[in-house]
Amino acid sequence: QEPHGYGFRLNPIVNDSDIISTYCAVKLAGNFSAHSLLNNVNLSSFINSTWREGGYAYTNTTILPTPESTYYGIKAFLELNMTYSLIERGLIISYFTLLRYANLDGGYARQVGEPSDIQSTFYAVSSLYEIGFTPLQRFETLNYVLNCNNSDGGFGLRPGDKHESTFKSGWAAMNTIALFEKYSQLDDEFKERI
Repeated sequence: QEPHGYGFRLNPIVNDSDIISTYCAVKLAGNFSAHSLLNNVNLSSFINSTWREGGYAYTNTTILPTPESTYYGIKAFLELNMTYSLIERGLIISYFTLLRYANLDGGYARQVGEPSDIQSTFYAVSSLYEIGFTPLQRFETLNYVLNCNNSDGGFGLRPGDKHESTFKSGWAAMNTIALFEKYSQLDDEFKERI
């Protein structure tokens, strides 16, 4: 943790706290009932300092949010038992809607103007479910995820075998599929593909 109690960082040599390390620390503190840490006002201040009108940035000095940093920001925010206003919730939904419709392939992009990818798609879908919103056009998104499946049985970052199967892409694909199975009624066509 930083000397003044703001956020957590991956490495004590690094100057800036980051939202991913902060979420991990908050989650561990909750698991170990470390209430004094969870009640630290500076911790919620750090999380709020990474908020960027609908998303969370990696650090409080990073300008643009990503689906990954937003996912961890939402998780950290909710882990501290804070709640979103209707306006904040709407801003999060709008942020992910922009990333979803940046490309018409069913996936979510890391940034507007970039191609969709499986990892950003997982972080977006999971974040939307975390705040109680069902992602729009779920079947198109599920189809995008299934199209990232490679002939070797793994999943690439984007559809097509030219994108090498990786652990993180497979993790993102399987977790996205699990979310849709949990929260959506899947028709027989998709159940066969899974």
